[in-house]
Amino acid sequence: MNSKNRNQLRFGLTLVEVLIATTLTLLLMLSLAQGFKVLSESVSEGRTRLTLSDQLRGLSNLVRQDLDRCTVDGKSPQAYQGSGYLKYYDGPVWDATALQANFTSADPLFGSRWGDIDDTLMLTAKARPGDVFRGTVPKALMVINQLNKFEMEGLFPGVAVVDNFIAPIVSGGANFWRNAWTTDVTIESDHAEIAWFMMPLAEGNRLPIPTPYSGPYIPTSVNQTVIDLAPVDGMPDRIALCRRVQLVRSDIDLNPFPVNSVYRNLIQTGIQNPVAPQLLSGQNPLTAKFVMSQFYQRCDLSLSPHVWERAEQSGGSRPVYVKSNSLVDLQLPENRFAHFTFPVSVSGGSNPDATLLPMLALTDEIGVSATGADTAAAFRVATQTTLNWAVAGAAIVNPAPIIQARGFIPPCFMRSRLTLDSTGAFLYQPTLSEIVATNVVAFDVKAFDPAAKLLAHPGNDTIYGEPATTLAGIAGTDDAAVTPSDPGYGTLLASGTTPIVAALGAHTDMGWGYKLLSHPSIVGLSPAARASISDFFRGNGSGILTLTNSASPAYIRDPSLLSGGALARTPLPSFIFQPNFDTYTDYYEIDGERFDLLTTSVGVVPAYRNGLRRFGLVSPPGIPDVTGNGVHNFPVSRESIPPAPYELPSIKVSIRVQDISAGALQQISVVHGMTNL
Repeated sequence: MNSKNRNQLRFGLTLVEVLIATTLTLLLMLSLAQGFKVLSESVSEGRTRLTLSDQLRGLSNLVRQDLDRCTVDGKSPQAYQGSGYLKYYDGPVWDATALQANFTSADPLFGSRWGDIDDTLMLTAKARPGDVFRGTVPKALMVINQLNKFEMEGLFPGVAVVDNFIAPIVSGGANFWRNAWTTDVTIESDHAEIAWFMMPLAEGNRLPIPTPYSGPYIPTSVNQTVIDLAPVDGMPDRIALCRRVQLVRSDIDLNPFPVNSVYRNLIQTGIQNPVAPQLLSGQNPLTAKFVMSQFYQRCDLSLSPHVWERAEQSGGSRPVYVKSNSLVDLQLPENRFAHFTFPVSVSGGSNPDATLLPMLALTDEIGVSATGADTAAAFRVATQTTLNWAVAGAAIVNPAPIIQARGFIPPCFMRSRLTLDSTGAFLYQPTLSEIVATNVVAFDVKAFDPAAKLLAHPGNDTIYGEPATTLAGIAGTDDAAVTPSDPGYGTLLASGTTPIVAALGAHTDMGWGYKLLSHPSIVGLSPAARASISDFFRGNGSGILTLTNSASPAYIRDPSLLSGGALARTPLPSFIFQPNFDTYTDYYEIDGERFDLLTTSVGVVPAYRNGLRRFGLVSPPGIPDVTGNGVHNFPVSRESIPPAPYELPSIKVSIRVQDISAGALQQISVVHGMTNL
């Protein structure tokens, strides 16, 4: 080989060089792909968080708007003939039990996403200037209203406008009313009754109603359930935040017995049509809560049962039908959405037919799994142990009746759509129009209690301040101030050392003293140790006046709970415990009927004499609560007082939403002052 060949230049790459270049290229492409993946996930997470933030802002603005337009202030009780109401019911679940129910050592943070899920906020509100509330009602109600208006205006059959109106009613007969009850029309109002509440949903974001269902109304036998399938963590798989709006239109006259026989016969034919919503039996304790369910399903109109005092036109009977509520009517709890009066017989007096004070109609929850077994045990723990029955009522030894203390708004109270197909068969479907969000894991309402004590908590390091300066609350440390509704509060009280009071006044759950008694750290204390921390249980919304140095009774409760209808013993037997703040009314003091705390076979019950009168029961007159000179003796004969007899300075509503797929969790709170309306 000559020197020319030896020095000849070579072109191209060797196999080793090609492999090295390919490897480097693949590594570069992998890095780019990973970068794009991280960027995509970051963008997706950012979009999810922005979506949740937008959703929370929308929900909070809606809550704030309702509270801003509330027609009442925070005074309680309010004088009768007032302007509506505000009520906040605090369900048995609270932050501590929601956390305990879902805490596992394997995944301690997973369960902490849950918060309070069973509170209810109800109020009357006025629409913003230039705006109105809108809803729908069956056309039949407006037909009844028009017939009554004709009579009130002095227009009767024989006048052209009347004859033209009633002609299709007469000729159509049952078919006219059938179509009128299945056709919805829109109505408007400046005022509305609004209810915010949570409701567990079945799989597929639907109500727990059999599918298909023939209707025409959701039966009261359909129980609300806690679907707990994925994962089985003891809490509902899906729970919806709902907002029910019912228009206040007292001008809609639904009198079922007008004087004119033509109008009366037409209306009676209409309300007796098989498709027409009916008032269910209100004198049966097991069905009393569902009296209004069919009307709730069909109407966005605030209605209540009413005894029409037209005996001379109704054959001497006392006909019971619905009437449209005014703001004054809604001051009385028995006229409000999802309320009922529980019939109970009492001994003594001239009238044995009485009721408890009005209360919320709530379901008895059952937990279900794929096999049908009750695997939602943690949810039961979260609700049952909230009211510590060992100290709440010595007579309750069987835990079975405890389910009466918890629940959600019944499914049969939700809005539905009812139409007819070409064959005349019913086509029924829930509208789910009340649902405003289905990814909510907390809807927590709290009332400001100016007497509640905030305690200084040392944080995870268990040291106040820092090692060099052990002064509680030093900036830069993990010290925190906890309220009676926070999980750490009970731990501090049970620590054996004197808690450090950081401040006075906090937003707390109603009945927070009862809930604090169920804290795992408090339950194990001796009577003496429990009595030593009595001062930390006192507050306007606590429900507990003091703790005693005795196992039974272990506490002295606020008497307003019983006299205000928040705590009652029913003939089932069970306790009804519904701690709440209610603007309430002094109506029960001035109505001339007797309200007493009477001893019966099931214990002491707050009985309202002649309470069943509103369901058409003929009974003797009430016992006037007056002195010898006929003047109402308020100081001596005080009967019913509010369940939380103090002025509410402010209310706080917290909403927490979650996107499980993106691992995102966000919360927002609205604080509304109630004293400057």
